[in-house]
Amino acid sequence: MDDALAEVIPEGVVHLAARADPGSSWRHASETYCINILGTSVLLEVLRRYAPRVLLVGSALQYARPGDGSPLSEEDPLAAESPYSLSKITQEQIGQLHVARHGARAVWTRSFNHTGPGQSTKYAVGSFAAQAAAIQRAGGKGTFKVGNLGARRDFLDVRDVVKAYRLLLESGKAGQAYNVSSGSAVSLGSVLDSLVKLAGLEGSVEIQQAPRPANRDILVGNPTKIRDAVGWEPEIPLSKSLTDTLISYGGSV
Repeated sequence: MDDALAEVIPEGVVHLAARADPGSSWRHASETYCINILGTSVLLEVLRRYAPRVLLVGSALQYARPGDGSPLSEEDPLAAESPYSLSKITQEQIGQLHVARHGARAVWTRSFNHTGPGQSTKYAVGSFAAQAAAIQRAGGKGTFKVGNLGARRDFLDVRDVVKAYRLLLESGKAGQAYNVSSGSAVSLGSVLDSLVKLAGLEGSVEIQQAPRPANRDILVGNPTKIRDAVGWEPEIPLSKSLTDTLISYGGSV
C-alpha cells in the first residue's frame, strides 16, 4: 500500500474496500475484522505522510435499533449486531483516533441502502431485477425467490451517493459522521411490485418467500446534517433506479 500511494501522492482518498455482506460476516468474522478494521488502520497509518482528505464509508447498520422506527440521526447510539457492523463501528473509531492524535482530515459516512445499474444479486434490488429480466427472457412466466418483503429500507441511487461522497470528501468537517440517506423508507415488497410492473409481468409470476433470519423492520436515516453541511440532496427517484437496474440485467420496460 505504501508503494502504491507513493506513486500517486493522493489529495483525497475514498475508502470503500471492505467485506460488505452482514450475513456472511458471521461465517467469516476473522476475515471481516482483518479487512475492515486492520485494513483501515494500515491505510490511515500510511496516509499520515501525505495528509490527504479521507472519506471512510460506513453503514447504517452501525446504529442501535430504534424503538419507534423513526429516522436515525448522527447523535443516536451505535450498537453492533454482526461482525460486519462491529467492524464498521471500529473503523469509525480508528478514524476518530487519527483525527484527534494526528490531525487527520478524515470524515465518515453512515450510508443507508443504495442501488442502481449492475448491483450485485447478493442484495435485494439486484436480485429482484436479475430475476425479472430472466423471467422476461423465459417468456414472462416464472417464480421470484425472495426473503423478507416486509422490511422497509431507505433507498438511494448509487449515482446520488457518489455525489454525496465527493461533496463530503471536499467539504465535510474532519472528525464528523454524516448519514447518507433520503429520510424516507419503502418496503421491499413495494420495490418488488414496482419491478414486476416495470417488467410487464403482472399476473404471470409467483412469489416464493423463503424464511430469513429476523432483521430490522425499518431502517431510515435523517439527512439533515449532510444537507446543511454540503448542500447535498438526492435527485434520482427510485423508479429510475429500478428501471436502470432492470435494464442493466438485460430486462426491458
